[in-house]
Amino acid sequence: MLPEFPYITRFAAISGGHGGNRRTRQMASLFADIGVELADLSSYAHSPATELTSALFSADQDFDSLYDFNGHIASQLGLDKALSKAVGLADIKGAVVDDPVFFPLTVKVLAERKIPVVSVIHNIESFLPRSLQVKAQWDLLQEEVDVVANSALCVTIAREDAWLLRNMGAECYNYPYFPSEDNEAQLAKIRIARRKSKKKFCLCMGTAYNPPTLFGMEKLVNNWSTITGGNLPLVLAGYGVDRFFDRENAPKAVNVVGGVDDVRMEALLTECSVCVLHQDVGAGALTKIPELLRAGIPVISSQHAARSYGGHDGVYEYQGMTEIPQLLMQVMQRDCAPPSLLKTDSNQLLNHVAGVFKL
Repeated sequence: MLPEFPYITRFAAISGGHGGNRRTRQMASLFADIGVELADLSSYAHSPATELTSALFSADQDFDSLYDFNGHIASQLGLDKALSKAVGLADIKGAVVDDPVFFPLTVKVLAERKIPVVSVIHNIESFLPRSLQVKAQWDLLQEEVDVVANSALCVTIAREDAWLLRNMGAECYNYPYFPSEDNEAQLAKIRIARRKSKKKFCLCMGTAYNPPTLFGMEKLVNNWSTITGGNLPLVLAGYGVDRFFDRENAPKAVNVVGGVDDVRMEALLTECSVCVLHQDVGAGALTKIPELLRAGIPVISSQHAARSYGGHDGVYEYQGMTEIPQLLMQVMQRDCAPPSLLKTDSNQLLNHVAGVFKL
């Protein structure tokens, strides 16, 4: 038996540190403010659906082997298949669907039953290249637009995504990511500690299992000594970094620390002078940049990685890596921490959701 308002998501909305988890917790907390208690269905019983076809699958065998990518996709589509059968019979008032491109069957069944769906998008999935297979990305974009079109409302955290989907006929509301209360308290603590820290190195952090993040890290590491003259240390940290970067053979100015616990990460964020983020492809640093600014850490970012935050005080964008030294000088000359982003008022979004669910 399903609850009145199922939360159909790939990520647990209760615990965990993945960007998707942070966003799902934010949404679950937000919707509770209007009496919508979302029931997380990410652990609903299912089997991999290897028989289904989807542009989500990768045809690149090396890419698939590296990440077990297609196995992951088959599992997600199996969850969709199981949930589509469940919602076809359930007495529910509405549903919130996280990253709906992974749940096309479920969203279709809900739409056919005239059950209102609010879709929540971390980023348009076709913006995440599967080993740079451009044709597959176009096919996936079509699939994603089709499933979003079956939603009564689509909530995005990136303004560019809302702009694109509106132009394709979807009803969208842009609600930028902001750290949860617990996370915000930790970031505020770091911001205070940074007032007296020595700020001895640059930090590059991210999940290396995310292909665009890995590609960006590799390019930054390979060019760092040439860009900076080899005199400025770069610390490389994050989940999966140990797997893809060799500590012993890293360039002299690059210190590969890899995955670290919360205590060590807090120390790195307190002591770094700046965080450098590089992406040439991918969805951008949509959750990382707000958190870094909340912690009082300036961000030097490729224009691609900085999307949705270009022009914000504390975000220093570059189009080419040769611009990084000049931006580093600007950061070093700054005598105060960058201002934190303001949290977006949730009342308008909640009014939209209440209207969709007829509350």
